[in-house]
Amino acid sequence: MILDKGTIVANRYKVHLAIGSGSFGSVYRVHDLTNKDWKAMKVVKKMEAINESYIGERRMLEELRGVRGVPVLHDFYENGPYEYLILDLYIGDLETLRLKPLKPKTVMKVAIEITKILKDIHGKGFLHRDLKSANCMIPYNQRNEKLILIDYNVGVKFGVPKNPRTQSLRRLPIPTRDFAFHKCIYSALRAGEGTGCQETEDLEQLIYLLMETRDIFPFYGTAEEFAQQKKDFRQEPASFLTQSNVFLYPVIDVILKQEYGVRPDYRKILKVMRFNGYIINENAPFEVKTSSTGKPYIE
Repeated sequence: MILDKGTIVANRYKVHLAIGSGSFGSVYRVHDLTNKDWKAMKVVKKMEAINESYIGERRMLEELRGVRGVPVLHDFYENGPYEYLILDLYIGDLETLRLKPLKPKTVMKVAIEITKILKDIHGKGFLHRDLKSANCMIPYNQRNEKLILIDYNVGVKFGVPKNPRTQSLRRLPIPTRDFAFHKCIYSALRAGEGTGCQETEDLEQLIYLLMETRDIFPFYGTAEEFAQQKKDFRQEPASFLTQSNVFLYPVIDVILKQEYGVRPDYRKILKVMRFNGYIINENAPFEVKTSSTGKPYIE
């Protein structure tokens, strides 16, 4: 669905311009005529529930409200087959803000922040399943957050919390082959094979994201070819890294050793990320600079 500039939604949100689009919908910069603020409005088509695990992006955001690193759903409207989600605007994503390979120290800060977000999302019983640099946003720091993980279109509910203190879960059946993961270069291997995803698949995508921030793109060709490449990577990940990128190996190794279908050892994963030879201030936001052409970037 395409909205023209000047369109007013729900007698409140005036469309200014389109700022993004994808297979699941479009995103617009809108002016809130009530409080004079600027917001993002995501327009998505309603999808049929596959089973109790797939509840759609709007309900996921509602159930994850207050979780660090998850977008705030300020408002939503329904109109026929479409949902309009009112969200925050961001400075940019890790794909467009990267002018060249990120410095190792920045990469490890990204690793730590995303792992903490995944830990909390998983603890609530949800999987993201679409982790990539374009879905990791640098915020304007309204809530003192460092990164925001967006786009829960293919996210699923994989568990119901049994004990909030320990974050133990009663696991639910996960849909398989519900999306064309086998055609997606950055999807986890099991997702592409049609095996139900678990926390380990989100973490596997984190590996690929970190490699991407260093301009490492090891998978290519047909779906069958990059599926085999992912199998080869799991067997010998070090062979895919150049000398300047071997700092990633301990992180890759600890993630790939996590057991499928069992809650990951996030404490161990974060320890490996933190003890990497770099002094990382986890309380500080990412430093966003401005190029000579006026483009924001991080390094």
